[in-house]
Amino acid sequence: MTTSISRILCPVDFSDASRHALDHAEALTRWFGARLTALHVVPPVPVVSPVADPLGLPPVPWRPEDLEALRTRVVRFAEQEGNERAEAVCVEGNPAREVVRQAAALGADLVVMGSHGRSGAERLLMGSVAERVIRHAPCPVMTVPAMAPDAVPLGPPLYARMLVAVDFSRCSTHALTWAASFARDVEARVKVAHVVEPFPDYVGAIGTGLDLGREQEAAREQLHALVQKAVAGPLQVSEAVTVGHPAREILAMAQEERVELIVTGVHGRNAADLLFFGSTTNRILRESRCPVLTVRAVET
Repeated sequence: MTTSISRILCPVDFSDASRHALDHAEALTRWFGARLTALHVVPPVPVVSPVADPLGLPPVPWRPEDLEALRTRVVRFAEQEGNERAEAVCVEGNPAREVVRQAAALGADLVVMGSHGRSGAERLLMGSVAERVIRHAPCPVMTVPAMAPDAVPLGPPLYARMLVAVDFSRCSTHALTWAASFARDVEARVKVAHVVEPFPDYVGAIGTGLDLGREQEAAREQLHALVQKAVAGPLQVSEAVTVGHPAREILAMAQEERVELIVTGVHGRNAADLLFFGSTTNRILRESRCPVLTVRAVET
């Protein structure tokens, strides 16, 4: 498997968060010799009326000259980050839906987008836009938090230390395979980690304890077998198994080891997968101090 990154899509909204994401997208573009498209999505303009509209008129579409003016602004925004060759696109519609649609239409190999942090409104943004892009995009998505360092000082190598979180599901196995190829391309060292969750509520209910030592040993054997199967070719890789809350342990490990990129798998689109996204991946995305690259399992 190869990452083959030749086309990168970076949604921008002219905020500091999207400027930060564009910096990483530009660095990746230079590293891979890829083409970069900066995308700005504007929602439909609502009809302005002094009274409630009894007819329920639809939103007024943006005029072509308005969209062109915004596209010019996207060009200048990209130029400020040092990319004078980035293609600029401005479209009208639902932001998450348009990002996914443009990624598919362009044949993007990677989407790079900003994260707006931890406040209530920003969590809403994460839930309403980034989550939908991550779960529906046809390619991996890199989310860059505001607190992440600029990409330029990181390279070369671009991301020297990567942490791949696996839970032995099909999606995390796919993510590990993709991450191994990406790590070779960016000359990174990789740590593959699995977290054994003790399930304290269940233990209390049955009145007995789990043999965590045995659980850890079994997890180490399974993790090693997975790494041997999923990681093909030369790569500096280490393995770790810890006990605790998955998101908390992964975040702590990333901070302690000064990881520059976390990679994790994302499940599909049903209710159970939404629960997984909210409980683990979403917390990593909201609280990580470094970029997080999410890889969705290929649907069969």
